[in-house]
Amino acid sequence: LYAIWADKDAVTMTFNAGEGIFADNSKEKIESVRPGQQNLLPAAPTRDGYTFNGWASGNADYPDLAKDVTQTPVAVDGKNASYTAKWIAKTYTIHFDANGQQDAQGTVSDQSYVYDTLNARLTTDVFTSPTHKMLGWGLHANGAATYPSGGHITDALKAAMVRSTDGKVTLYAIWADKDAVTMTFNA
Repeated sequence: LYAIWADKDAVTMTFNAGEGIFADNSKEKIESVRPGQQNLLPAAPTRDGYTFNGWASGNADYPDLAKDVTQTPVAVDGKNASYTAKWIAKTYTIHFDANGQQDAQGTVSDQSYVYDTLNARLTTDVFTSPTHKMLGWGLHANGAATYPSGGHITDALKAAMVRSTDGKVTLYAIWADKDAVTMTFNA
């Protein structure tokens, strides 16, 4: 007599991008893994304004996975696994530029912004000038004053942060001539 063997059924390991997305624009990857074996993990998903920080497990049979892990855990017979991407919000720097106004006075320090912070606002600090009035801040030196000092950090500004290659975005002071003052002298 001989023993007859059959492979055990593979378990399903599901990797959900959560608020992110995989390179093929999918939200989920599914791996079939034989008990006692491992597979390569799917490539990490991405998310605007966030850094991928590994996988969270919702199952006591499977540990959380660090961001640098490249393989699935060893599959447990009859135990499927579900993982969800973990994220850490990136910190961006907002730099304030006087925009060439030669008689600009004061300093406006760089501001740190943690992505998706609720109700975040720009600094209320501004540059001053004896000859010009500052209208607000713009993303372009010759652009409109789209951001008032103390104004909310908008989705458009967050998009500029995400597009930046160095984690820094510059806002330029937008200036206009001060209104003329009329002086009348009576003799």
